[in-house]
Amino acid sequence: MDDYGRCGVAFANLSKEGTMPKENENRKSLDKVIPSGWKDTEYPEINLSNLYNKCHLIAYSLSAENANDKNIITGTRYFNISGMTPFENRVRKYLNDNPNNHCLYRVTPIYEGENKVASGITIEAESVEDKGNSICFYVYIYNVQPSVVIDYRTGDSKLAK
Repeated sequence: MDDYGRCGVAFANLSKEGTMPKENENRKSLDKVIPSGWKDTEYPEINLSNLYNKCHLIAYSLSAENANDKNIITGTRYFNISGMTPFENRVRKYLNDNPNNHCLYRVTPIYEGENKVASGITIEAESVEDKGNSICFYVYIYNVQPSVVIDYRTGDSKLAK
């Protein structure tokens, strides 16, 4: 965490047995984790019950890290579901299909100035044993929500005109 209470870089050497949650593990509530810029915001006009999600930098399904405030940022639902999830799914599938292998994984939130909400993140991943032949990507994912304008400085938002 930095001086503004924002998460920094998250890094892991992921593996099926070493980091992924066991089938019978129960997730803990995220109620007590309040990431920087968090605001409970609904937009029923566009069928959006929650603008923001508490987004794991390294997904629970990859790390078994759930209610760790050093691993959770404020992100839009679109950012979480349409942006992060497809890349997390690729890595999870690789680890499930190759249970003895590893994947290096790093997520870096990008903040402009003293903004409380990240404007986006980078995700980097590389499969270890085959030197990136199976998994190798570096992507930037924008923390946006269609039809909503976000004030990244505070976390406030409004419907786009």
